[in-house]
Amino acid sequence: MNNEYRYDLPPQSDMHHALRQSRQFKFVAANKTVASQITGRSIRCWVFEMPKNLSLT
Repeated sequence: MNNEYRYDLPPQSDMHHALRQSRQFKFVAANKTVASQITGRSIRCWVFEMPKNLSLT
């Protein structure tokens, strides 16, 4: 595989801090247990609030 387009990601602690400061999608919780609609099992994930003026359809 060609590494020509790869780049280094910032440290994980910087990414966590940036995600917690998110403005468009407000941070709600980290490592929250939710029911996965894909696997049917409980998983831990980061939860963000969707803006009221944004639609997924």
